[in-house]
Amino acid sequence: SESKKRTRKRKRTKKKRMRSTKRKTSFSGEAAFCSGFLLQCSLYLEMQPHLFVTERAKVSFIISLLSGRALQWAEALWNAQSPWIHSLDGFVKHFREVFDF
Repeated sequence: SESKKRTRKRKRTKKKRMRSTKRKTSFSGEAAFCSGFLLQCSLYLEMQPHLFVTERAKVSFIISLLSGRALQWAEALWNAQSPWIHSLDGFVKHFREVFDF
């Protein structure tokens, strides 16, 4: 029926909008890009709160965007189950101490 077609079209449109907000930026550890990277992450987390319900999920998202020495640093924290990976504020504070000089 016509209403079913409209419902399917709305679902496809919503999926397209969600895809357009996917992040592709990465951070490798360069101090000049630290604040901008964290701002972009913060904005994305704010725009998609339903995707990142826990603090750990938010930190995991940021770590997933790291590369190079920044990823190596985060990998060490993750593997050691550091307390920093369970708090977004703590992780960002520590991140800035390491990369925003």
